[in-house]
Amino acid sequence: MTNPICIGSSMRIEGELTGHEDLVIDGTVEGRIVVKGHQLTIGENGRVTAEIHDAGTVIVQGKLVGNISAEHKIEIGSTGSILGNLRAPRIVLAEGARFKGSIDMEPRSTAPRRAPAERS
Repeated sequence: MTNPICIGSSMRIEGELTGHEDLVIDGTVEGRIVVKGHQLTIGENGRVTAEIHDAGTVIVQGKLVGNISAEHKIEIGSTGSILGNLRAPRIVLAEGARFKGSIDMEPRSTAPRRAPAERS
């Protein structure tokens, strides 16, 4: 297993951040983050204003303003704060976590849903 990429507390990034590795953010990020199938951790010092798409698991211990879409799980730690909408099959809110938004735990489906056929 490789070590995650780390954005340190003195770093500030604006724009789109994409990759195929685990990522830890302890600095400031604004924009869009895509780490398809990998873990994204926002550390206690992390300040993120971004849309997060297609992560495997997202762990928030710092502050996030934006929506999250994760394949497996979103976890808000006791020091974490999220203002935005969450979409993942599993959501974990630790005691002390702060959250304002909506939660969608509907599992992703590759096939579009169809309305039930009417009986004659």
